[in-house]
Amino acid sequence: MVSGTAINHPLVREYLRELDGALAALPAGRASELREQLAAHLDEALPPGASDAEVAAMLKRLGSPASLAAEAGAPIARLPTGVRVRLGRVRARTWAVVAMAIALTGFGIWALVIYLTIGNLQPGPSSGWWYSQDANRAVITTANGAAQTTVPIRDAQRQGFWFSIYNPTDWTQTVVAPAPLQGTGFQDPQVAVSVFNPTVEKGGLTPGGRFTLPGSIPPHQYRLVRLRWISTFCLAPGQQVGLPSLTLNVHVGWFTRTETIWFSTAFDLTGPGTGRCNPNGD
Repeated sequence: MVSGTAINHPLVREYLRELDGALAALPAGRASELREQLAAHLDEALPPGASDAEVAAMLKRLGSPASLAAEAGAPIARLPTGVRVRLGRVRARTWAVVAMAIALTGFGIWALVIYLTIGNLQPGPSSGWWYSQDANRAVITTANGAAQTTVPIRDAQRQGFWFSIYNPTDWTQTVVAPAPLQGTGFQDPQVAVSVFNPTVEKGGLTPGGRFTLPGSIPPHQYRLVRLRWISTFCLAPGQQVGLPSLTLNVHVGWFTRTETIWFSTAFDLTGPGTGRCNPNGD
């Protein structure tokens, strides 16, 4: 029950009278409910003794009685039939768009939660140098609990390695590209992922076979990742450069994120190279 202070103002009484006419097409209970809510709002929003200007400004902000009735689902009085039909179609299209937007927003939030919460790819149990001339000359060393496999640099030639990778999540993760490699000597880096191979799927070693990019890794499966590049470092005797990890751009759901794979054994190149360079910069 409202106090009557605001609704006794002549402008308010006239406004509510017009609203009664505009709401006439609604069911009586619905019309009465809307009128009571609006009257209560005006009684609460308008201070006692509000001036004509204050009341007029408030009513203007509310909109005309006809527009309020239209929003409530009532036809607008005295408008031509064609106009009422067009307005009805606009309302139907508007609600359809709103419903779709809400659904897409909900799906987008769901997809974002997946992107933020699922785990990353993990390095598998096996790895090695891709080219036989490197694999045959590799030297594995350990120090302070860390291991690395080192091969001589082959200037201006393509070198590379492979490693197994495991997807521990319930969602397919697709490698789409490598992130930029540190060091300008890794020219033309190329990443690819092996296709399904039953030996690799069981954690075995089959570094040959077909590779592709993008490369998908289904849930709870293994794949091989191969990285190749052209070595253009200028290394002095005994100087080394290498990769303890590889950062990949991975597509998950609607999103692409970066995932860094840390190797149990780092891959290193050692000098001197055979190309024409001066590692001292002289």
